[in-house]
Amino acid sequence: MAARQGKIALQLTQWVGGTIIVLMFVFVIADYLIQRAHLKQGQDTKVRLGAEGLKTYVERGTAIDESVESLKDMAAFSDYTEGQDRGFVLFGEQEEPLVYTSGVISNDPEERKHLSRHPNVPSGIEVRRVKVNNSDAVAAVSAYRTKSDTPAEGTLAYIVIVEREDQAALRAWATRAVMVLIMIAGTMLAVRIPVRKFVVAPIDGLFLAAYAASKDDYRKLPRCPVDNEFTELYDMFDRLLGHLTDTRITEAGVPPGDQMPDMEKPVE
Repeated sequence: MAARQGKIALQLTQWVGGTIIVLMFVFVIADYLIQRAHLKQGQDTKVRLGAEGLKTYVERGTAIDESVESLKDMAAFSDYTEGQDRGFVLFGEQEEPLVYTSGVISNDPEERKHLSRHPNVPSGIEVRRVKVNNSDAVAAVSAYRTKSDTPAEGTLAYIVIVEREDQAALRAWATRAVMVLIMIAGTMLAVRIPVRKFVVAPIDGLFLAAYAASKDDYRKLPRCPVDNEFTELYDMFDRLLGHLTDTRITEAGVPPGDQMPDMEKPVE
């Protein structure tokens, strides 16, 4: 009695649900890659603009000492407003840090050298992925030159610690992924329930009637549980059973008043 086990509903659910799962899996991965690309692009733009502004500020003065003194106030202000997630550092000609905000320059000489190295790009501003005290960061590094008879030269870097931003983006992506999984589960239920009601239940009625007819039980079909094309099929099957009943009675000589054995009740 395979039809009574709802194999049709199960197969349709598997096919439809499997297709949706594959599509949603592709959507989740594509969504992550797109969000990651947008996040990276936004971070690069942020540090590039910061480096351009810092370079303009440093180069407008005639002496590096004047810029350093004014930048100290800016560094202190940045520590209060931006915290330790973003800031800047100004290097001298010997790649020594002249002024910097707290938390954005590492004590590791190799990490510091990665920030102080002169950029070698046509645009003059190079965006680098760096480590600051073992935290992921992105920095825009540029060279500067003050306006004076003996100009001072060096490099500067505008730095953003992106580890927290990446974690926030990952949480947002995980939230969307969970919502997609919930939608998949809801879709599978939305497919399975109507299939069982509008397809499996009427097919079960026909199946049980055919099963009973194979055992010489030709009683009429039960009422069709749905109002669709299955109603006409039930009527045609009912007439067919009637013809089989008349033929069987005629051939076997069974009195018309005798009743046939009861058959199983179809499942809803």
